[in-house]
Amino acid sequence: KGAVMSYYIPSYFEKNHTLIYSGIAIIAILTGFLAFVSFLNNKRVQLLKELDNEKLKLESRVDERTKELLIAKEEAEYLTSVKSDFLANMSHEIRTPMNGVIGLTNILLNSDLPEKEKQYLDKIKYSSDQLLIVINDILDFSKIESGNINLEAFPFSIHSIVDYIKTTFESQAEEKGIEFVINVDDNVNPDLIGDVVRINQVLLNLCSN
Repeated sequence: KGAVMSYYIPSYFEKNHTLIYSGIAIIAILTGFLAFVSFLNNKRVQLLKELDNEKLKLESRVDERTKELLIAKEEAEYLTSVKSDFLANMSHEIRTPMNGVIGLTNILLNSDLPEKEKQYLDKIKYSSDQLLIVINDILDFSKIESGNINLEAFPFSIHSIVDYIKTTFESQAEEKGIEFVINVDDNVNPDLIGDVVRINQVLLNLCSN
């Protein structure tokens, strides 16, 4: 009699605090995950924009380079055309006097001249013929550009080459006080087959140096 009975009723939070903390933790984790995903997405968008910008710059540079190459190609074609026109115009101007020299030399060779003078004329005619062949090769611009100058194979005498080189350089050597001697080995066959014009060109270059 007179006793008082009391008891404690826990609150909802106290009853479910573990569950509440777990939910808060899950929400925090999901929020952080969503923030990370959003960061990655923004980064991806930024990279895509940068990639598009670089692509546009590259396309612009390619267009500029293409225009430069086209301009260079047109200039090269124009220069080639100019060179071809020049050589075509010079062809007649060069060949005509050379043919005149050869023709007059032939006339003199058929006239009554001393034997020594005829020998000089033979050298002039031989040199003129060689020079005309070289001029024809130089004027044949298409062969020079393509590298298709073909070597000939015709019989010739090594003595004719020796006489030609000796006649060409003997007087020059004497003026400089140089003894100019050409020795041909006895084992060398004087009758050969080849491109005498090219052989003369090589020997002329060697002796000139």
